[in-house]
Amino acid sequence: QRKMDDYFADDMNYGDISEKALKERYKLYDISSQVNPFTFPNRLESARILFDEFRSLSKSLSFVGEYQALIGKLIDHMQYRHGD
Repeated sequence: QRKMDDYFADDMNYGDISEKALKERYKLYDISSQVNPFTFPNRLESARILFDEFRSLSKSLSFVGEYQALIGKLIDHMQYRHGD
């Protein structure tokens, strides 16, 4: 069993699913209005754009209450793999 806060766990990675799997298995073809990650030449820049879009879209789901900033922290945690 892996220890808690294992930043190399299978579910703590992004970019680890192939284009073929995303399209055929998960039916994800048009996943962003900002960037096409399948054709964008810079993988890290593409990921940054996708995470920024994720943050922007999440604001419509967390715009009031005590959990307002939580979704942003969760997205940051996924992107940067830190425990803050």
